[in-house]
Amino acid sequence: MNYKILTASANPNDVLFLSNLLHADLEKKYGKGKIEGFIEENKKMIEFHIVYNSENKPVACGALKKFNNSTAEIKRMFVINKHRGKGISKLILSHLEDLAGKLNYKRIVLETGIKQPEAISLYTKFGYTPIKCYGKYSDDDESRCFEKLI
Repeated sequence: MNYKILTASANPNDVLFLSNLLHADLEKKYGKGKIEGFIEENKKMIEFHIVYNSENKPVACGALKKFNNSTAEIKRMFVINKHRGKGISKLILSHLEDLAGKLNYKRIVLETGIKQPEAISLYTKFGYTPIKCYGKYSDDDESRCFEKLI
């Protein structure tokens, strides 16, 4: 199956659709209303990217957010369940890393959780190494943070 990645602003329907699915997926895993809403934070992204399948349906997303002047943060990595296992997460992560390099970032950070072993495996395979969790994740026992120098 062929996929294409397109840049999107923070609020088009496809971004909202995928963000809502991601939110529901994380809430199901971590529960208790712990997962914050994404809509306001989506507006802070440098760029949002959506992966579309050959039928022009949104199947995945990822975003890049400025962390500081030399560091970008990967956000909103998500693939719809029925499209998992097809290499789409690798495609979007590679795309976001390339974008970070083009924007002259030297480092990428990200946060994921202990109930997302597939994500941890993906990031490890891509050369991300564990770091002490930062910001709102620093006191969260279920968070795992990673970095990669680019």
